[in-house]
Amino acid sequence: MNLSLERFYRQFSGEPLTLQTVIDKIKDGSFRLYIPTPQSEDQPGTIAQIKASLPHIANIVRAPYITLKTEHPKVRAERASALSPEGIRETVRDGRIWRRKKDRVLPEYVYATEREDDYNSYENRMVKALIDRLIRFLSQPLKVAKEGVPSLYEAYFQISNLNKLDWMKIMETDVFRQDPAKSFEQYSELYRLKGRVNQFRFSFFYKTMCEFQSFTGPLEMTNLLTHNEDYHRCAKLWAFLDAQSGGGATLEGKELVNAYALFLFIGLIKAYTDMGLTLKDQPIRYARDLWRIPTTTLENETFTVDVRMEDKEILIDVKAKQTKRMERTRIRLVLDYDITPERDVSFYVSLFPTPYSDNAACVVPNNLNSIKDLAAIAQCTVLTFRSKKDVYSRYCLVCGNTDIEEKDGNFICNDCGARYAFLSDDQLWLHKFSILQ
Repeated sequence: MNLSLERFYRQFSGEPLTLQTVIDKIKDGSFRLYIPTPQSEDQPGTIAQIKASLPHIANIVRAPYITLKTEHPKVRAERASALSPEGIRETVRDGRIWRRKKDRVLPEYVYATEREDDYNSYENRMVKALIDRLIRFLSQPLKVAKEGVPSLYEAYFQISNLNKLDWMKIMETDVFRQDPAKSFEQYSELYRLKGRVNQFRFSFFYKTMCEFQSFTGPLEMTNLLTHNEDYHRCAKLWAFLDAQSGGGATLEGKELVNAYALFLFIGLIKAYTDMGLTLKDQPIRYARDLWRIPTTTLENETFTVDVRMEDKEILIDVKAKQTKRMERTRIRLVLDYDITPERDVSFYVSLFPTPYSDNAACVVPNNLNSIKDLAAIAQCTVLTFRSKKDVYSRYCLVCGNTDIEEKDGNFICNDCGARYAFLSDDQLWLHKFSILQ
């Protein structure tokens, strides 16, 4: 779950807000659209708790509590190495293994005594499960700490698809001005901590325990878990991880969808106001367990823009004032790793990294450049050029091809697929175009 998105969502749980209030607060810094990945407030305490328990896990891994398991397998008499009183009694009782040899009756087989260490106890299964659980548990804070240390690949999601010269044109160094020292320190410590825990998985104890049935909770305190210091500290760490997993509720289900839609909606409205459009204010209301905003209108001298937030999509209707022509942009919200293509979708905006394309972008609150991608989507909906109609009605503005046809006031290029209309004899509104072929 994106921790920055949750932090963004929490900003609404206070005084009643309107859209204009939120936009004003973003500009003065009291409300944030861009939120660097927050460090867990109790992360230092979590690290300390785990570090303090590692020596006790190490003690168990080196010298676990084991019982001596005694078995009495039936073996040929000449191969038996030792007999116990119990083995002798079993041998005497089993008449099927006795044979007469000359004038004596002797056992052909005996119940020998074999002893081996038995690791398969409730407590040892818990310790093995604790090692696995720590590896999983540390993965998330490690990822969060890494996100707090900026790098070019983290700052620009699609940098691998650009050459160095193209990237230099858009690169901004502001992303490196934040102090990453604390995040890097925590990342380094968590990395070392996970490495120490991972070493336990190469031990004889761990490999032996892998042969037995897995531990399943909830944990029940036994005499060993209560009175043995090493096992007791492991039990306390297990309970601590239970508390960590149960606390700090994260967004999920409808609330997650609502948070992401709200984030994108606010980002789009801000982008339009940054382009000079005037906002007609709307209240932000909490109803039926979700935050809701009515259809919002913005306008300038050229366009009227209506933005509507729905369940998993945002609809943008742009109407040219002079020609009354309207264009709809449908933005599909994606909250999974995969994008399922749909008809009539203009852009896919995802919480997760997307393929490099003209109509898909990963937009998240902890990445400033991804928020700029959202602003670019808004810009695409009202993109105009000063251009002569008598030229570009016959010559494609995008690719330069002359195979242009007019249909219902739209000029369509049969080569690159670009589509545009003229607002006047010297102003063109570009509706659709592609760069990637």
